[in-house]
Amino acid sequence: MGLAINSVVGRTLNQFHIHMSCINKAARDTLTSNVAKITTNKWTKISILNKQTYDVILLTDLTTNPFLIMRTVPGYSEAGLETLVVTGKPGTTNFYLLEDYAHGLDKGAGEELLDQKCATWP
Repeated sequence: MGLAINSVVGRTLNQFHIHMSCINKAARDTLTSNVAKITTNKWTKISILNKQTYDVILLTDLTTNPFLIMRTVPGYSEAGLETLVVTGKPGTTNFYLLEDYAHGLDKGAGEELLDQKCATWP
């Protein structure tokens, strides 16, 4: 499962809302293949779905506001332009926090990493 919040630019309903659904299998596989690079102490850039580059960090719990954690991304610009995706790390009690931001043609829509119909799951 995954939770996504789009940037202000990437919102289709022009209001803050949360998307919850299955994580896209290709996104999950990309995270799994990069598991050794993703740590709790630094952000790692990973290209997901051959579309956008996301900054990813591993969280051991969800007690800290992920919006505040995103402010630690190198080059963080301004609130509202970022998108976030949170998904569990398979086989653990940890979570991946993925961050991207609206820039150029990238609207900062983390929703693209979700599979609303859970169609890519076995």
